[in-house]
Order: sequence, then structure tokens, then C-alpha cells
Amino acid sequence: MVAAPVTLTNFTVSPKEKNVSISWATASEENNDYFSLEHSTDGVNYTEINYVKGAGTSFAQNNYEYTHRNPAKGTNYYRLVQVDYNRSMTYSPVKVIEFVTGDLFTLNPTLVKGEVLLTFNEGFSRNATIEIFDLVGRKIITEQIAGNESNLTIDVSNFQNGHYLVRMQAAGQVQSARFVKF
Repeated sequence: MVAAPVTLTNFTVSPKEKNVSISWATASEENNDYFSLEHSTDGVNYTEINYVKGAGTSFAQNNYEYTHRNPAKGTNYYRLVQVDYNRSMTYSPVKVIEFVTGDLFTLNPTLVKGEVLLTFNEGFSRNATIEIFDLVGRKIITEQIAGNESNLTIDVSNFQNGHYLVRMQAAGQVQSARFVKF
């Protein structure tokens, strides 16, 4: 029985600001020439986005990192292709990440008497948090969005007159907007 050329102990992708942080680790490597990090937007057709020289033969832990600076809006698929010196290849499991670029939402109106409307832009990710703060930083409202909502209406008629900040966290991004209650 032939042992696997690489023992992959970790392969993660995570949003980091407007990029995707990718890391992986190996417990051991045998005749490992290189890793090809591949990206896809459909989960079928992959292109190489990074080439990383392997450790050859190593029985120590090796850690690798890469930042994908131009992820596609929406769903991104990532996989590692490990290539031996003899050119045989092993594929990692595919990692999937939803990535929202640009503005997460628009807020209307900005001068409000009764209700404020947040319209979520295309690519809005599930599991978002909406918070509203007053001018001195007190949290007034927290809303969790669980589904693919297209908008959220918030009644602010009982708010005191003044300036407010709306903050949304989704897909590793944060966006803020202001409105005035009169």
C-alpha cells in the first residue's frame, strides 16, 4: 500500500475585508513538488490563481497562506491540487464561500419621520446583522437576517429626533450609513 504523498490537516477559506484569505497546513509531505490553488465561480471550471512550491519531503508541519484579491461577487469555489515530482495529482475537498463586493445595502430616506427602508444589494448573504446606534453610540436595535431578504423596513417613529447610524455585517464585510430622525 502506498502512503498519500501529503497529509493535509487544514484547508480553510474566509472573507477578509474585500479579499478571501486561504490557508492550508500539512502534517507531512513526500515528494511534493507544488500546490496549485484553483478557483471557480461555477464549481466545474477551475483556473489556477496561485502556485506554491511544496516542501519536497518533510515530516514537520508546513503552513501555507494566500490572499485572493479579486474574488467574484457571489459564490466562489476553491480547491488545492497537490502535484508530486512524478506529476501525479491529488485534489483536496472543495471549499465554498459567498462573497459580497461593494455596498451591502442602500438606505432610504435619509431624513426620516416614520420608517427607514434598507434595500439589500444583489449578492446579499444570509446571516447578516443589522444594528442601529444613536449619536452617543448606544445600540437602539439589533436585527438578525436569516434568509435571502431583499429589504427590511424599520419603524423609527418612536425614536427621539436626532442622528442615527445603521451598521450591517454580512459575508465578512461591514457597511454603515446614517439617517436623521425629525
